[in-house]
Amino acid sequence: NFFLGMSKTECSNTPSKTAESEKGKLIMLVNDFYYGKHEGDVQRVQQEQKTHTTFKCFSCLKVLKNNIRFMNHMKHHLELEKQSSESWESHTTCQHCYRQFPTPFQLQCHIESTHTPYESSTICKICELSFETEQVLLQHMKDNHKPGEMPYVCQVCNYRSSAFSDVETHFRTVHENTKHLLCPFCLKVIKIGAPYMHHYMRHQKKGIYRCTKCRLQFLTCKEKMDHKTQHHRTFRKPKQLEGLPPGTKVTIRASVGPLQSGTSVKSFIHKCIECYSEIKDFASHFPAYVHCSLCRYNTSCSKAYVNHMMSFHSARPSKRFWIYKKHSEELRGVTVVCLNCDFLTDVSGLDKMATHLSERHTHTCQVIIENGNWYVLVSGELASDDELGKVGGVV
Repeated sequence: NFFLGMSKTECSNTPSKTAESEKGKLIMLVNDFYYGKHEGDVQRVQQEQKTHTTFKCFSCLKVLKNNIRFMNHMKHHLELEKQSSESWESHTTCQHCYRQFPTPFQLQCHIESTHTPYESSTICKICELSFETEQVLLQHMKDNHKPGEMPYVCQVCNYRSSAFSDVETHFRTVHENTKHLLCPFCLKVIKIGAPYMHHYMRHQKKGIYRCTKCRLQFLTCKEKMDHKTQHHRTFRKPKQLEGLPPGTKVTIRASVGPLQSGTSVKSFIHKCIECYSEIKDFASHFPAYVHCSLCRYNTSCSKAYVNHMMSFHSARPSKRFWIYKKHSEELRGVTVVCLNCDFLTDVSGLDKMATHLSERHTHTCQVIIENGNWYVLVSGELASDDELGKVGGVV
């Protein structure tokens, strides 16, 4: 029986070692129990012939001098296409693991918590998902993964790992200057440029089949089911479990430290990639997804939007309007009210309010959210609480 252990979360750079506390009990870390690597067919790699094959992009007709550059070129094409697209999917798809989220706000939460350069004891390296506490992660691992599970496989030499990044780095290093082209979505290997481009673009269409146990996505249901059956199981039993006496109790922990009944979550400083300010509350920083009516600019960051309007669509380009939230509650209805006249609008009219304020530099406004308060700072002066109290509906 494997028992879920709980330990202090404030542990980065966790040593990957096991601790045997007493006879008949074994304590193992998630890293050692669930994760691993397999070098694959080393002899095949050594015998693999390097080539100087070039690949031509049939979209822009550019010729790339090797397979890795062609793969990078395809990724660049995709990024440019998403940047120029106004579709909702382009603003809710993770550029790292290609997962799609319901809103840009949830996407940013995912990126900040999961795709971080810092070691975290609450991230599943197989799924590339972050969890609230170590206990939640441990339950996720127990429900979804097996000991020594390595679902990411190089189809050229059978190198495999529990982490997608290991296989991708392996391919780019070991199989560079060969005919092999790696699909970043399903890890399929194709040897010809045109079919690779066709396969790559098919992944952008709706109707793909996502694996529920890792980050891979497939073009057919059969491919997905074959993947789950063949690769989401124990590939190699952890060495620490070999030769254990019968009846040994194995406890799995997310990090090194004494067991605690409570949880302490490691705190991170989140910064918005658009306005570069610290995000103290996600719901207030990203109230809604808005489009500029004067150009193709769109964002979920309230500060970035108002700054955009003042910088590019205002007679006073030097003026800045900074929005921030005073009370963090559940986000519902949003109304923007000028505190100096009777002009008001809903969240769809933020550009009108920005124009109104730029034309009347002495005016200030307030963004009223049900169960919450927003304020706008104009020219370094903030409306007082007494002034704000005059506006109906403020909680």
